[in-house]
This record gives sequence, C-alpha cells and structure tokens, in this order.
Amino acid sequence: EFRRVLFRSVLFTGGVGILLIGASGLLLSQKGLSRWLGVVALIAGVGIFLPAGIGAIAFAVSAVWIVITSLTLTFARSASSEG
Repeated sequence: EFRRVLFRSVLFTGGVGILLIGASGLLLSQKGLSRWLGVVALIAGVGIFLPAGIGAIAFAVSAVWIVITSLTLTFARSASSEG
C-alpha cells in the first residue's frame, strides 16, 4: 500500500514540476506576460525535483503560483475586453 501511494505521489509531483517548467518557458519567452510568474514557476518547477524538504516547499509554492497565475490571467483578460 505504501509503495502504491508513494508511486502516485511521485507521479503527481513530477507532473506538476514539468507543468511549471513548461509554463515558465512560455512566460519567460513572451513580452506581454508577467515575467516574475515565469521566474517563480522555474524555481518551483526545479525545486520540486530536489530532496524532500525543498521539494515540499516548492510544491506548496506551486499551489500558490497556480492561484496567482489564474487570477492574473483572469483579470488581465477582463481588463483587455473592457478597454
């Protein structure tokens, strides 16, 4: 049972790390998007693959990053459609 839970956990956190690294590549290559979100995504994405303590902190940062990025993109879209 423990191995199955550990395997699922590694797959999930690894997937989040790959998502963050990919998103950072997009955010850092575009001019109109927030570059600081790209930098945070890159740091958290790489940090997820580091040993337990750092990886856990990076995983928590990734949850906050997802919320902030969602809000940033939502408000940027609504501001551009109003103006």
